[in-house]
Amino acid sequence: MWLPNKAEALDFLRTHVKAENLIRHMVATDAIMRALAEKLGADEALWGAAGLLHDVDTEIVGNNIRWRT
Repeated sequence: MWLPNKAEALDFLRTHVKAENLIRHMVATDAIMRALAEKLGADEALWGAAGLLHDVDTEIVGNNIRWRT
């Protein structure tokens, strides 16, 4: 499975997210996820990428999220 490295993920993030507070939130989530992965013996790069990119569509989707049941 291909994963972006942190620099690639940050470049992607900054291309698609304009709100600086949202970017800071996502960078903080990356750090939290990496620390959790380390404590749990999980893949820090994978967990960090998930944390860093987890809200990348927020500015596009906004409140228009539809859940399928």
